[in-house]
Amino acid sequence: MLPFFGKQIMRTATLAAIAAAIALATFGATAQTEVPATFELKGYALGAEMTSCPQGFSKHQQGAITECRSTSETLAGKPAKFFVVDLYKGKIVAVGAGGMSSPMDVANALMMKFGPPTESKAHIQEYTWHKGRTAMVIKAYSPATGMVILKDIANYEAARAEDASAAQSDL
Repeated sequence: MLPFFGKQIMRTATLAAIAAAIALATFGATAQTEVPATFELKGYALGAEMTSCPQGFSKHQQGAITECRSTSETLAGKPAKFFVVDLYKGKIVAVGAGGMSSPMDVANALMMKFGPPTESKAHIQEYTWHKGRTAMVIKAYSPATGMVILKDIANYEAARAEDASAAQSDL
């Protein structure tokens, strides 16, 4: 039999657990109703039309893909060493950032914006979201560095196939 103080501690712990469960359910319901229809970062949405690199981004041709790169972006208020927007046939096919400090802060912000990930590998700090033919992955390599990638899988693979075909003709 627990003494009086032991029973009070048990009641307090039980009430705290119930309150946390209610808060989690409420937060989850709120986050689910506001999930954007498409993946985007910093206003760069997969599938959006874009024929040239944004101002302040450097242009690099990577086969069929035009890579637009910036070294002065942030994600969730945390600096990223680089931010990339990939273009193929006038559309955004991939968006990514790397060298992010505090990647788990970015992961938490993504979860708030896009809802819970479709696939979680918390033991290696990798989270994946899927929507039709698009995917978004965030991976923390350490507490101080990580990367996030959004990709239109079908169009990105089409660009890679075009590059492979061009390379094969040069053999």
